[in-house]
Amino acid sequence: GGALDSKTLSKVSLAKGNKNFKCVKGCLVDKKKGTLIFVRYENGTLEIPEGVKYLVEGISFAGEGKIETIIMPKTLKSMGYCWYLGGNYEYKTKVYFHGKNPPRLPKKYSKWGTFSRAAYYVPKSAYNKYRKWLKKAGNSRVTLNGKVVSR
Repeated sequence: GGALDSKTLSKVSLAKGNKNFKCVKGCLVDKKKGTLIFVRYENGTLEIPEGVKYLVEGISFAGEGKIETIIMPKTLKSMGYCWYLGGNYEYKTKVYFHGKNPPRLPKKYSKWGTFSRAAYYVPKSAYNKYRKWLKKAGNSRVTLNGKVVSR
């Protein structure tokens, strides 16, 4: 988890003119790198805002209950090793990707950038790319747009 992990933290605010960070939909993002620093989830949904390019280990999570749905932005380029630690995930999390291309995963530990037993949903036009991506990651028991993806 991260430095701001909390069940009760409800808001992060910044001084006007902050040159290093920005708040987008309640999330804290590094302006220069596009790295997510802090995310708040509500009602079982974790929405990563557009503009976020990188999910890395150490992201802080705030919210109560289990995360049942994750919405990924079109701008996402990379999901790092165990970026999701700190979140309280449902057994069969639904993950929605909106980008035409799957994000990069860690080379050595690719399955640690994705979720086992997750239900992934992607744009129809990108189905084959994401299918190859999930097979390469090597996670078991995942579905893609409702179809089982086997290794």
